[in-house]
Amino acid sequence: AALVDKVAQHLEATGEQARLDAARDLIGLAEVAEAPAVRLAVQRRLVHARPEVRAAALHVAGGLARLGDAPSAAAVFAAFGDADESVRRAAALALGELGGEELPAAAAGIVADAAALGLRDPAWQVRAAAACAIERLSKASSVKKQAAESAVCKLLQDENAEVRKA
Repeated sequence: AALVDKVAQHLEATGEQARLDAARDLIGLAEVAEAPAVRLAVQRRLVHARPEVRAAALHVAGGLARLGDAPSAAAVFAAFGDADESVRRAAALALGELGGEELPAAAAGIVADAAALGLRDPAWQVRAAAACAIERLSKASSVKKQAAESAVCKLLQDENAEVRKA
């Protein structure tokens, strides 16, 4: 737990690369039986005052969710309600990382709902990230193809060209 706390402190670094490195290292620690300590460290950063810290914490939460951690998946979903656009974009990016054959069927519906939230976001960057997430999720056997196709149709009608390209 002490190592996790030390690494988690770097989620609060001013440099983006340091935050990304810390996120990657925390996911690695979670993979080798430190998941409860990592989850606790991340939960504290998900409510941090600085949006870049919350966004870095979401990267880790997405990694934990991919490992089957339901509270972390819920945290990714909840981040779509964040006031900061960069945090909502990080949530959409984290969703895209959840895709794959290993995605439990029970989680697929929640993930699809979260992606749909991202598609309705006022910020085009969030909608574009959600579009990429849906594309990745549609490759998972447990995500309903019909829901993904419906989302893609909405994307093709988006007002922003960057979202349509995504």
